[in-house]
Amino acid sequence: MAAHHLKKGTLWTIAYFLGSFAKTIVLTPMMLSHWGARVFCFWAVLLSARAVFLFLSDGFVRYVVNAYNIGYHTDEAAAARILSSGHSFSSLFTVLLGCTVFAALSLQPGWCAALFNVPVQDVTGNGLPMYVSLYLLVCGVQNGQRMYAAAKEARGLVWHNLFLEVLLVGLEIALLAGLLALGGSFGQVVGADIILIALVTLAYQVYLSRLYPLPQWLTFRSIKQGWRSFREAGRLYAGNFFEKLSTDGIVIMLSLFHFSKQSVALFSTLRTMVNAPLLAQNLLLNTYTPRLQQLFALKDAALLSGLLQLVRRYLGTLLLASVIVCVPLYEPVFLYWTRHTLPFEGLFVAEMLVWCVWCIYGNGYLFVLKGLNHLSVFMQLMALRCALLIAGLWWSGGNLLRFGAVLVSIEFLLSGILTPVLLQQFWKKRDFNFNRRSDWLLLFVHIFASGLLFYFLV
Repeated sequence: MAAHHLKKGTLWTIAYFLGSFAKTIVLTPMMLSHWGARVFCFWAVLLSARAVFLFLSDGFVRYVVNAYNIGYHTDEAAAARILSSGHSFSSLFTVLLGCTVFAALSLQPGWCAALFNVPVQDVTGNGLPMYVSLYLLVCGVQNGQRMYAAAKEARGLVWHNLFLEVLLVGLEIALLAGLLALGGSFGQVVGADIILIALVTLAYQVYLSRLYPLPQWLTFRSIKQGWRSFREAGRLYAGNFFEKLSTDGIVIMLSLFHFSKQSVALFSTLRTMVNAPLLAQNLLLNTYTPRLQQLFALKDAALLSGLLQLVRRYLGTLLLASVIVCVPLYEPVFLYWTRHTLPFEGLFVAEMLVWCVWCIYGNGYLFVLKGLNHLSVFMQLMALRCALLIAGLWWSGGNLLRFGAVLVSIEFLLSGILTPVLLQQFWKKRDFNFNRRSDWLLLFVHIFASGLLFYFLV
């Protein structure tokens, strides 16, 4: 039965990946042609802020979900109290944070102007403080729903949650594409997206509350316990925040460091193209994480080694090959996709693809650090990545090519050198001695792939 649920989860994970990719493929050219690069930049920054907000508390969500999943199999009532306390604190925290951010951006429009890199008068005219605050609120609702969805995950029904994600993406594509086809404005599209996410998410929570009622929800005692869990999860959500800030949050930082609107739009669209294999990799690694945890707990070195080989050698090589094979398609697809509104910069595309190559390599190692709660090292690595990224943005001076070189250098240092070394130390402390010959082989394969990409695209 467990294998059956894992297979279903994998299939729905692939469906969610395809749906998320289709959403960007369909909506980006429509937005560029209807709104132009300047207004599209507003949307790109909003999406980046939404991603950071959504994953800001993802560590807390995973902490509560993990505690619930473990406790469910020994004391279901105690596990329900853990879930109730986490959801209670998350609900209250979301409302307070959303109201605080709206008040701050309304009273200090210069902060919002800096975020979007526009004059102050454009902030209120486009309703940007309101949209940022509403997205923050709806992301908080999504985090609460994903926490509550642990009730399905513990019962082996994680594919039910993935079905909801696929449904939401499909509805977003249909609604937003329809509005754009009818000439919908920026405000109409953003407002419709916020309402849709809120309705679908709340409907699922109502469904879950009827199946699995939470005891003492939003009581003082449950909120207090939720606050304790929030503090205990500190390193996990801090590490996740730094990770998302240095990936999804790059668009925000480009805007803050005064890169041109065209540069922001160009980076946003290119990153979407090169992120496809990374998104697929991350979704599949999430599916394999429970197996990693089980084998580590049982100290089954042989099967654990086989799982790591699957993740690094086979999955990693397959994704790397997909990047290389698609090299001739990047330029025609990009120009057609953006309707020739953005230039194709071969050198910058090469830099982004090499960055992707090293992210694929590094994710196979980060998968272990996150899955086995080696949180101190994970947080330090992500904080270092953010610090180097900010220094690189300052050094780039608004030049996108220099920033591309920064991204490649940072990822090679962290993913190619530092993370594998730290993970090897982690295994030695726990008496796991794995053969590293395949790791060295993969390292040279990724170096060779990086050279090929530069040769073909520059």
